[in-house]
Amino acid sequence: MKITYDFESMIKLFEKVVDGIVEGNSYSSMLKRHHIHPLKFEAFLQDNPECQAMHQTALEFYSQLIVDKAKEDAEDESLTDKRAALRVAVSQWQAAKFSPKRFGDSLNLKVEQQVSVLDALNAAQERVSRDQSPHSLNNTDLISHSNDNAPHPSIILDESDNFCHLEKRQKSSTPPDQED
Repeated sequence: MKITYDFESMIKLFEKVVDGIVEGNSYSSMLKRHHIHPLKFEAFLQDNPECQAMHQTALEFYSQLIVDKAKEDAEDESLTDKRAALRVAVSQWQAAKFSPKRFGDSLNLKVEQQVSVLDALNAAQERVSRDQSPHSLNNTDLISHSNDNAPHPSIILDESDNFCHLEKRQKSSTPPDQED
């Protein structure tokens, strides 16, 4: 679905929306006041990067107004503690959404560790050679040598795709290479 708009009229409406946001009006209230559908406004912003930058600046300014209002709400003695805490929490959330770089939660990790690929490969080779020691299992250890005819699980190793199949088979008295 292609959203169309008249560029000249959208520029004028855009300026009104940005001015309203800078004055402290909410984003949604400005769109409603000027009868602008949010999708049309977003399409306009996507098509006009310079307006997108101005819009982001206005939202960052609005975020600062939200934070200032939250400070006032926290100090307002006419509000109950619960009500003031709720207003501050909502204001923090709004500021973080409109200006995440400035008011959003951030986690800065600085890792200064060098990893040697050669050392990692050597360590892996050591583990492989340890696993191939005489005490490790090999394919013949997986074959059961019992003489009863009860069903038992068998492990079949498929060398072509390195895939193991676990099957329940009835043991027969004839060796596997003599079976039909």
